[in-house]
Amino acid sequence: MTHTLSQRLSSLRQIIDNYDYFILDQWGVLHDGVAPYAHALPALALLEEQGKPFVILSNSGKRSAPNQARLVRLGFPESISRHILTSGELAWRALSETVDSPLAAIGDKSCFIIAQPGENGLIQETPWREAPVDQAGMILVAGLTAEAKFEDYSEALAVGLERDLPMACANLDFDALFGTKTAFGPGRLAHWYAEQGGTVHRFGKPEPSAFSGAQAMLGVNPDMRGIMVGDSLYHDIAGAMRAGIDTLFVTSGIHGAALTDGDFDRNLKALSDKIGAMPTYTIHQFGV
Repeated sequence: MTHTLSQRLSSLRQIIDNYDYFILDQWGVLHDGVAPYAHALPALALLEEQGKPFVILSNSGKRSAPNQARLVRLGFPESISRHILTSGELAWRALSETVDSPLAAIGDKSCFIIAQPGENGLIQETPWREAPVDQAGMILVAGLTAEAKFEDYSEALAVGLERDLPMACANLDFDALFGTKTAFGPGRLAHWYAEQGGTVHRFGKPEPSAFSGAQAMLGVNPDMRGIMVGDSLYHDIAGAMRAGIDTLFVTSGIHGAALTDGDFDRNLKALSDKIGAMPTYTIHQFGV
């Protein structure tokens, strides 16, 4: 696949007037899971000052409300934390619906949950209940710990495949950022399960429903021009491209190590060709 190299930016100000709305990734763009990026706070303030509506579209396996609370704990203003839509929220909506949902046809409303310890928020206020994998009607993947590895879940996934259980994945990220550490992401479990022939229902980026959900939250009409700001070529950039949305790729995030070793343009083209996604613009950090 042939791509034209993206335009390199040094500031959000260079393009802010070109767009009517902004969709922002969370981890790797606004914070690292531990603390906000100092450069991101002025960028968010600039969007508010310029009257540019935005939504934080996050592949978090938790619902939007817990993410709002976490953003405030991290030091983001409450006015900003309210602008968030998570893949967990999209999954919860599907779990809650009894008719217009890909999960509605599953008769046995019990699920084996793969999540951080004690996390079962996605099935609260839904018809679903938690069950062991050998008794469940579905596997629900919501999140992993920073120390997680595939072997921790291989036995349960093998049982799921043997029993022909469908899987719902509420966090499609292949890698997770915890401070300066990159960890094994829940999306890798879903990818492996599908490769083995399992049925996987996906919620979040890069699925088109994630971007249409963000646009609905913003009240976007067809005449409005938007841009996705993210650090994952596969989830943020490729997903937005398929949704017809321009992209601003933050190069210091999840792909940072691959882009800083050697020639930047050559490394970017190699990554983009591998994934099939060349961003409209690149920027080292989301800042002004």
